[in-house]
Amino acid sequence: MQNNSSGYLDYKADILTRLNSIGLQLEDSKEINYGEQLRFKSSAIELKITLYYNKKDQFKFVINKVTPEKQKDLVLNSLLVNDFANSQSPSVINENSIETTTFDLLAGSDESGKGDYFGPLVAVCFVCNKHDALILQKYGVKDSKLLTDEKITILGEKIFLDFKGKYQYLILMPEKYNELYPKFSTKKPGLNEMLAWMHSKTIGDLYGRHSFQKVIIDKFANEKLISFYVKKTCEADLEIVTKAESNIPVAVASILARYLYVKKMDELSEKYHIKLLKGASLQVKAL
Repeated sequence: MQNNSSGYLDYKADILTRLNSIGLQLEDSKEINYGEQLRFKSSAIELKITLYYNKKDQFKFVINKVTPEKQKDLVLNSLLVNDFANSQSPSVINENSIETTTFDLLAGSDESGKGDYFGPLVAVCFVCNKHDALILQKYGVKDSKLLTDEKITILGEKIFLDFKGKYQYLILMPEKYNELYPKFSTKKPGLNEMLAWMHSKTIGDLYGRHSFQKVIIDKFANEKLISFYVKKTCEADLEIVTKAESNIPVAVASILARYLYVKKMDELSEKYHIKLLKGASLQVKAL
């Protein structure tokens, strides 16, 4: 059944207006579960796009096909300007400001849940090229710590749909974490060694599919420890830096890791009928 809420109708109207501005007119529409497939056409472009909604009145779009393919950037720009980007983002992106310009493929790796009492430990590796980086910057991608969980959910779901095959993740739920931890804690620093292993697994799996030239990791432990594990699974150049989220692929990895952490926390809260709190504050310890 189609969503006829005022929120969805406003969202759809905004999409139509944006596409009309580049000459695309609605030709056909079809209802699907939790969404609507739309077909647009102009004298130069054909477009198939799906609008999705959920019970919380959250909306997103997925571009299914653009003909010719070279017009995809034009369509994306019309849909994304002032949508996901924050108010401080420039309307014109300076390509030279993106740190992926010297590499065809650059990977970034980050984690979430390390300092939290409840929930899983998550590691994510993401790879992108210069073209991907421009699109992701348009989305409003930045360090996940600067974004609300609501914004992370929207961005995370969109990136998962739009960049399939360009990420790899590993989630250790509490039971698995407790099973594996003693195997690492015999050597200090324990948790950091487990994290280095997790990063190496996701990086290695993704490297096997994309053979990227370089991978950047946000420094969370001794460089020798991180390098020891990563170099076993990946031949790419390795850069370990603090505040690595200034690089687009690391920022995306941080968003996806936080997205998966929040999603699993919500699932655990629902399973045990109690709202689990994030972090490790006195309130969390009391809970």
